[in-house]
Amino acid sequence: MKKRVVAVMMATVTATGLLAGCGGQGTDSGSGDAQSTEEGKVINIYSWNDEFRTRLEAVYPEVESTSDDGTVTTLKDGTEIHWVINPNQDGVYQQKLDEALMNQADAAADDKIDIFLSETDYVYN
Repeated sequence: MKKRVVAVMMATVTATGLLAGCGGQGTDSGSGDAQSTEEGKVINIYSWNDEFRTRLEAVYPEVESTSDDGTVTTLKDGTEIHWVINPNQDGVYQQKLDEALMNQADAAADDKIDIFLSETDYVYN
């Protein structure tokens, strides 16, 4: 149980750090040529429950609002966090996550998985 709490806290800190970079202005390469990278305004986070969402919203100061159903968190800079929640029972979360990761290369910028939560056993997979 202790390991799980530590893992969730580490994931929260990591995600908070990642989200801190949202909303920054693009820069050029210094050579006068603007760099063009495809970035979306949506952060997709896969999870099996809303525990991570509620913790992130409690500590991240850039959160502006959350949809009534809890599937979209809007940040102050307009970035949206889309929470893709699939239950962990009967391997549903694992299956949906695997399918989404397999389609990652061809997905549009706003449809790519940016963060996913996992159990230690999945990381070995």
